[in-house]
Amino acid sequence: MGRKVGGQMVSIWMGDYYTVFVSDPALVKEIWYKNFANFANRRHQPIGRLLSGGYKNLLSSDYGFWKPLRAMVANTFTKTKLRSMSKIIDEQAQLFVKKMYEYHATGQPFTPTMFCKKYSMNIILMIVFSKHIPYEEDVSEGILGSLVEPIDDILRECSQGRVLFSLNAIAPLIEHFFSHKVLKSMKKIKSYVSAMYEEKLVDLDRNNPKDLFEDIIVERDDMDTIAHVAMDLLLAGTDTSESTIEWIILYMCNYPELQEKVHAELSEIIGKGNFAVVADRPRTPYMTAFIKEVLRIKPLAPFGLNRTNAEECTIGGFFLPKNTQMLINIYAIHHDEKYWKDPEVFLPERFLDEKSINPDAWIPFGVGQRNCVGMNLAMDEIYVACANIFLNFKMESSTGKPIDDEEVFGLTIHPKKYSVNLIKR
Repeated sequence: MGRKVGGQMVSIWMGDYYTVFVSDPALVKEIWYKNFANFANRRHQPIGRLLSGGYKNLLSSDYGFWKPLRAMVANTFTKTKLRSMSKIIDEQAQLFVKKMYEYHATGQPFTPTMFCKKYSMNIILMIVFSKHIPYEEDVSEGILGSLVEPIDDILRECSQGRVLFSLNAIAPLIEHFFSHKVLKSMKKIKSYVSAMYEEKLVDLDRNNPKDLFEDIIVERDDMDTIAHVAMDLLLAGTDTSESTIEWIILYMCNYPELQEKVHAELSEIIGKGNFAVVADRPRTPYMTAFIKEVLRIKPLAPFGLNRTNAEECTIGGFFLPKNTQMLINIYAIHHDEKYWKDPEVFLPERFLDEKSINPDAWIPFGVGQRNCVGMNLAMDEIYVACANIFLNFKMESSTGKPIDDEEVFGLTIHPKKYSVNLIKR
């Protein structure tokens, strides 16, 4: 452990990388907002190079390459286009709930993981490619075999190798070992993306692109960049929303009295037999508060993505040498008594009075210009799925005991796989 300033900034060596964790919202704003120009780049690591083809994607590229890509993708996620995406979200949520009714009819316990994955991936697939995965499709078939399996492999391999990649002395050996598996999975994904690229070119209307993939082709007809941006969205957009919905179901089961409050609100506002849509979110504050509290107590990326400084500087009395790896300790901020009363208590009610919340202390999607580009989309798809699930079903742990809420760490945090009993409302 290295130096620290009042616990707000802690320095350690992560392998060969000098790293500083920031756990104070004011200092986060100072670094990630006010000094963005100095902290705009990522700390390059072999994992990022493997996944991005040499740092040529949204997640790991430096500012000069990232900025035009971000602007292009952000244009798709504008409020105007998000409204058109609402139809995609609604359709996929209806299919999700329909599949749950089929499980309910069998009396079997329901394991959310794969269905949450299909739901979140289908939304991204429709936005990016105008494609979707049938809920009946087996894991080894079609898009699941071409995309889901290799994406899961990449996430697993990268999370296992992340610490070892920080040791420069053995990094080439580790990179050789991991690159074989990672590149094999990436080859499957690129093969799918290449097929989509050829398919799109057949009837592409450059004046009226119908999805993000066609937008990128029109703006930047570079197959390598297109493939890596598409993979960014599939990796980040699927894993985060899927995990959040799994955590929400877990907490609903572990806090049945709160689940009843959610259902009562949804029944009153939406009405039994009706379908909740994005526009209902402001009218159902308790459901929204429940989602926000889950994202507070279980931030999916507890340290976000790294940044590094192009020049040495001093922030908050803390000297930062050039090329320091900077990370936000989101978990610490979300559990700090200075900003949250009883932070270890699961309490959605704390979000019912937004004026009492320090907005700088709730940062599940990161901060600044390089925060999550799909943040608004993620909140919409999480809300619509969960509102309709709990409008239609009561859920209980299939074991009769509280579900284990211990985190499984990867590139994001997941709950352990669990199953629930579905009770029709």
